[in-house]
Amino acid sequence: MKALDKFMTRQGEVVIFSATSANDAQHFWTLMGRWFASKPVADALGEGLYDHDAILWTLALIGEQVVGFGAIDLSHLGKGDALLNYAYVAEPNRHTSIYRRLLEARVKLIRDDTEARRAVAICTADSAPTLAKLGFTATSQRGRYTRFVLEIPR
Repeated sequence: MKALDKFMTRQGEVVIFSATSANDAQHFWTLMGRWFASKPVADALGEGLYDHDAILWTLALIGEQVVGFGAIDLSHLGKGDALLNYAYVAEPNRHTSIYRRLLEARVKLIRDDTEARRAVAICTADSAPTLAKLGFTATSQRGRYTRFVLEIPR
């Protein structure tokens, strides 16, 4: 796991790491296993979590506890797209900038470490203002979800 960011919140110091289940298997599953089995996470995201070799995770930890996470699905790089998936912050840690910092870390990873020309996110109304502030443009809406795109100049 690689540290990407560190900042203070009212709950303590948050460190954001990047990780993959393949490269960081034992530590990754110890930290993330409970989230994959979480009904509240599945309800909030509209589906349960899944993992595969082309997913890069960002994990927000306070101490040794994951308090939020997000994923980048790189399986669509052939089309020039990196998909932002599974952004979630545990209820007691919301409204502390963790979501925004996880999003910023994922966009930076896409810019610096991939050849993607676009970052694509599907989100609910709760996340839309943060995506818009970071330069994402709403391109469509279906039900409670809005599709946002950020062009990555290459």
